[in-house]
Amino acid sequence: MLFRTDTTIMRGQRVFDNYIYAYRFQVASGVRPGELVGLQIGDITNTGDICIKRSINHIKKVIQGKNQNAIRSSTPSPLAQQAIEGQIKLLKDTGEPLLAETPLFQIKSQGAYYKRWKRYLESNGLPAISPYELRHTFVSIAKYLPEGTIKSLVGHSRSMDTFGQYGHALLNDSEQTAAAIGDLFAKLLNKNVL
Repeated sequence: MLFRTDTTIMRGQRVFDNYIYAYRFQVASGVRPGELVGLQIGDITNTGDICIKRSINHIKKVIQGKNQNAIRSSTPSPLAQQAIEGQIKLLKDTGEPLLAETPLFQIKSQGAYYKRWKRYLESNGLPAISPYELRHTFVSIAKYLPEGTIKSLVGHSRSMDTFGQYGHALLNDSEQTAAAIGDLFAKLLNKNVL
């Protein structure tokens, strides 16, 4: 449903939900809600990778992340890339300047994001889940990837990530991981699960 319906109900009218790309990016990338709120245009590299280097907590304070592995970079999966492209088009269409410090998803706070997500779910007859559970959905979908790959994607701490502590990234690992995640999501989308 999330990848087929981009509307919500506001003031009694069904309208485009301008947070739709944020919801889709979060479930397709596994970022934490605060990391999503903290993403800026400048966090997209010239090669298209996404650098997670800040989080905005529930009291709107900018922090570096939950743990030492929270700062990370990865190639977005095809669905995450589509969400980024859709969001950038939306920013251009609304006249938002595309400066390095421009918030990518234009989310004012985690609280605002939660309220809009809750409205989206209610408007589309979906069960209530928290934005953080979108991260859990990503991990559940990606569970067939090697454990170290998943943990590096979601920024788990060293105590939770033995592969990340001892393993080393190889050439094209990021692109291969993005393609594998894309394949997993494609299978679920073909079955109308998402």
